[in-house]
Amino acid sequence: MTKERRIIYTDASVMQDKTTIAVYDTGNNSTRILELIDVAKANQAEIYGILYAMIYIIKNGYNRCHILNDSQNATTNKIITQFAQSKNISISWIPRETNKIADKTTKLAPTVKVGDWYLLKLFYELLFDQV
Repeated sequence: MTKERRIIYTDASVMQDKTTIAVYDTGNNSTRILELIDVAKANQAEIYGILYAMIYIIKNGYNRCHILNDSQNATTNKIITQFAQSKNISISWIPRETNKIADKTTKLAPTVKVGDWYLLKLFYELLFDQV
């Protein structure tokens, strides 16, 4: 008996006054929205979104997960793909119009505490400062 692959959508939104990322888990129809502090570049925000999705997957002990994101640069980032591979998580690029739920969710108010931002930022720095 093979379990279906769990699909996780993620997206980022960089607006004038704030940057947010969203993770949408199709397995339990839940979303997590996090505001990023001092992140104004869209590609960097997309990478944060994918990393946050991976942390969410690992924290919850999920297996056979596939992350979908509409930033081709973020989904093919060497550091991101190597880390995902080490955790048996796959990542794919999808067209923006296929990522509607995560995109719309990024426009909503944050649902997770700012403490998650500081942990995510630390994780990002640990991964990317090694290069």
